Amino acid sequence: MKGSRKLFDKSGTLKPTAWIGKGGIIAVLDQIKMQLKTKELVKVKIQRTRLSSESAREIAESVAKQTSASLIDMRGRTFTLYGKASKTRSVKTYMSPSKL
Repeated sequence: MKGSRKLFDKSGTLKPTAWIGKGGIIAVLDQIKMQLKTKELVKVKIQRTRLSSESAREIAESVAKQTSASLIDMRGRTFTLYGKASKTRSVKTYMSPSKL
């Protein structure tokens, strides 16, 4: 894992890209996993309506465990996850019009 201090600092400037609401963790788990594949830091915000049965810390730890990510930062109802982004990129090839 990269230097945790650098990740912590970087997480402060991010905007949330996933929200956990009434639908619960299951509703956004796939979205979070997809985001972790393309970028290493994902910021998640928990809506107030979701906090009736579990604490924000419990939800964050559960999401981190289910996505195999590390919980980097937790501030109120917002938390940041770190997962190693995959380095595979699609390569576009150029084909000249004469070969078509």
